[in-house]
Amino acid sequence: METMMLAFHNADDLSEIVRWSNAMIGNPPDDDNLDYTVTRVLHFQIIPQNGKFDVVFLVEVRRQIEEPDWVKQEY
Repeated sequence: METMMLAFHNADDLSEIVRWSNAMIGNPPDDDNLDYTVTRVLHFQIIPQNGKFDVVFLVEVRRQIEEPDWVKQEY
């Protein structure tokens, strides 16, 4: 397993941060890392900013490696 840090900006409230956190599980962490899947949130830090919230997540990810057809075995 590997880890990544992800940041989100301008959440209106803490429930929005919880929704972001739950929505990450089982999905790619961002558009630049589509070959990874978030397996769990390890830690997060909330930063109040001008009446809104920024958050940084430390997530555990698993790389989804696609094997060519000639590598796959039939059982």
